[in-house]
Amino acid sequence: MADEKTLYDWLKGLGRLDDGPVCWWFTGITHGLTADGLRPMFRHENFSFGSYRRESKRRHVSVMQDVTLYRDLQSGKLLQDFVNPYTGNTVRVDEIVTKDINNYYDLDAGFGFLADGNKIEQPLEIETVVVDGHCWMTRSMDWQLPNPLDPELHAAAYTGPLVRLQMETTLRLDTTQLADPSLQQASASSSYEAVTPWFPWLEMADVDGHLITRAVGAKLDSFALLPADIAAVTEQRFPGCLSGDADPPASSDPWLAYLRRG
Repeated sequence: MADEKTLYDWLKGLGRLDDGPVCWWFTGITHGLTADGLRPMFRHENFSFGSYRRESKRRHVSVMQDVTLYRDLQSGKLLQDFVNPYTGNTVRVDEIVTKDINNYYDLDAGFGFLADGNKIEQPLEIETVVVDGHCWMTRSMDWQLPNPLDPELHAAAYTGPLVRLQMETTLRLDTTQLADPSLQQASASSSYEAVTPWFPWLEMADVDGHLITRAVGAKLDSFALLPADIAAVTEQRFPGCLSGDADPPASSDPWLAYLRRG
C-alpha cells in the first residue's frame, strides 16, 4: 500500500488536493491483437473533466466525466462509420462515450471506483522512480465487470460473461512542484496502455483477440486548450458542458450505448 506522501504526490499530479476542477486530454492509437499480430485500427482521443475532493487526511474522492472520440488513421477526421479490417463490414461508431467515474483513494481501503452500479476495489500500489528532478509514478489496474449485453440479442458483439480491463498509467511530474506545499496541484503529463475486449460496435464476437490502446496526454489548465474539433463536437452533443453552464451529460459506456442503439 502507498504511504501518505506517495498518495499526496499521486493526487497532486493526477488531480489536485483541493476542490478545484481537473481536465485531462489524451491521444493515441487503438490496435487489434490476434494470432496474426498487431493491426492499427483507429486513433483514440479522449478528455476527462471533473473534480477532486478531500474527505479526510487519508481519503480523497473524485468524480470525473470521460468523452472519447475516434479518428481515421490516415485523414485524421472524426469517425462516424468505420470499415472493420477484420470483417470487411461497415459499422456505426459509438463516437462519444461519457460515464461518471466515482473514484476514491484511501490509505486504508485502497483504490476503488463505482462503474454502472458495480464497485471495484484494489490495493493502492504506486511505483515511483525519481531521476534528475523528474518523477515517474506508475499504477496498474486489472478489473472485470459483468457484461451487460444479452448474448442472444447481440450475438455479434457478445465477448463473454465478463468484461475485463487491464491498464497501466504513468504520470510524469516535476519534483520541485511536488515538494512545494503551497501548490494544490502539479503540472503533469501521462501515458497509458489499456487492454480491453473488442468494442461491441465492432461486432467481432467470433474473432479471437482483443484491443490494445496506447496513449499520451497532459493535464490542461482549461478546456480552451482542447483541439478545436473535439471541443466543437462536444459542445454540439452536450451544450453548455464545457462552459459550465449545464450539468455533465447522463452516464453511459460503450456497452450500454450499444444496447440503447440495439
